[in-house]
Formats: sequence, structure tokens, C-alpha cells
Amino acid sequence: MDNQFLSSLDELNFREWNEITSHTKKCIDFYQRIGLIGYTLNETCGKDHQKRKRGASSRMADGWVWRCTECRSTKNIRHETFFANSKLTIYQIFDLMYSWPQGLDSHSFIRRQCKFASESTIVDWNNFVCNVCSE
Repeated sequence: MDNQFLSSLDELNFREWNEITSHTKKCIDFYQRIGLIGYTLNETCGKDHQKRKRGASSRMADGWVWRCTECRSTKNIRHETFFANSKLTIYQIFDLMYSWPQGLDSHSFIRRQCKFASESTIVDWNNFVCNVCSE
């Protein structure tokens, strides 16, 4: 994890944050830089091939997959991450992760900015982010 990069995030304003997360590719690059998504997937494919690379995919919600370089099989880019089973968009997760440590964690703010429809989703994700940060 790039600690110098992480500490510089405290100084970002909304405009800078929006630039970092303006495209899904930039979001995934950011997650890789801070260690939430790996640069490779350390899991063999169904044919025991070892090499997987990140590739674009219009079939996946986030637009990116881990693709075996030999047989072309794929895994979701979120595979083996803490948000692998989340139904939230990658942008919703990013915006929540930015707003929470900034103290912008009121339910009305999160509902409006992150487009969360459910109050229970807001509570669950606030608790989840708090637990992840405390670990």
C-alpha cells in the first residue's frame, strides 16, 4: 500500500477527488495503487493457467475483468476484494470511502451524493467502512 499516496488523500478537495474517480479505469487504478485491488489475480483459471491481466469487458458492470492470457477465461475485477459481493457501483463505494473520513457521513448527504436509496444500506456501509478502517 502506498502510504505517502494515502496521506496525500487527506488534502484532496472534491474537485481533485472527482478527477481521480472520473472514469472507472481511474477508479480501479486508484484502488490498485492503495492496495484494495491487486495488480494481478493470484488464482489459476479453470485450466490451471497462472497468468491473468486486467482487461476491458462490456459484459461486466464495472467494465473490467481479470482475463487469463492463455485461455481468455475471466473473473470479475472485484474478485478477492472486500467489496466483491457488493451490489453498489464502484462510484458509490468510492464516494462513500471519501466522504466517511472527511466527516461527511450524515445520512442525507450520503443518500444524495452516493445515490443510496435504502437507509439500511447507509448504516451497513458506514459500519463496514468503520470496521475496515479500525482493522
